[in-house]
Amino acid sequence: MYRIYIFIMLFVSSLISGQKEIHDLLIYEDEKDSLFLAEHLCWGNPAGDSILARQGYVLSYNNELRIPGWVAYHIKPGYIKFKPARKGRFSRFRTDKHPYIKNPVSDKEYKGLNKTDGFARGHLAPYAVMGGDRDNDSLFASEDKSVTDKDDELTIFEANYMSNIAPQYHNTFNGAGGMWYKLEQWAQKKIVLEFDSELWVYAGALFLNGGEIIKTGKKGDIAVPDHFYKMLILRNPESGRPEPLLFLFPHYSEKEQYKGKTIFDHIISVNEFEELTDFDFFDFLPDEIEEKIESEKIQGVWKERIK
Repeated sequence: MYRIYIFIMLFVSSLISGQKEIHDLLIYEDEKDSLFLAEHLCWGNPAGDSILARQGYVLSYNNELRIPGWVAYHIKPGYIKFKPARKGRFSRFRTDKHPYIKNPVSDKEYKGLNKTDGFARGHLAPYAVMGGDRDNDSLFASEDKSVTDKDDELTIFEANYMSNIAPQYHNTFNGAGGMWYKLEQWAQKKIVLEFDSELWVYAGALFLNGGEIIKTGKKGDIAVPDHFYKMLILRNPESGRPEPLLFLFPHYSEKEQYKGKTIFDHIISVNEFEELTDFDFFDFLPDEIEEKIESEKIQGVWKERIK
């Protein structure tokens, strides 16, 4: 699918009056990638990483650990409402053949891991938000091949690229009732659909425990993160500024370890997150605005949505 790739510096136009331009490093294929980057990464590249642009998300991939480092994606209500069922060709997990992905993971490497190690194929950019008419031609990806839109099909296929997958404990974290599952459901159904909101998301894998990294997979070389995070961003309707809500989850293997906790018990401030990592969010904002945004755990428009 991808024919060439080179590194370029891309200048993304500001969405906020007076904001300086954001510089992001893109592994470039063609001019369409700049559109995907502007949509999904409009709030900046917090780690200064090299980026793969996809139609439904952008991706920073760790070739050594064989998992995505982080993804960023934009959700509109239509992206959730208008998508085909996850079955048939839309359920297939696919090897990412982009030349930047070295030693790409295949679906076969995860076969049987749920039974042996308890791991599921955990999406960082979820399948559920990959629908919609992305190319504005009034056609959609459809289970009916006679009327399907090939461009919008690609968006959904890319959700199931194995480069978008990290091992997650199924019973405690990824599956129904798990923390990751609960947060995705709340963000999609409550924030995007019920409040009819556009949402920007950063989601990623972390290694914060400092010990030896657990490895899994048929070859025993796919890293298992000890934490996952997800930052949800709404745009303040009055100021146009981003308002983040950041969740940091330990990746526990036992349900008892989450006992008595809800997703909201895992909210931390952006400042707290940045102290744990090398990330620097919202560095394009004036210092006083950046500090206000990053110091408060729950702010502005989020207060009326967390009830």
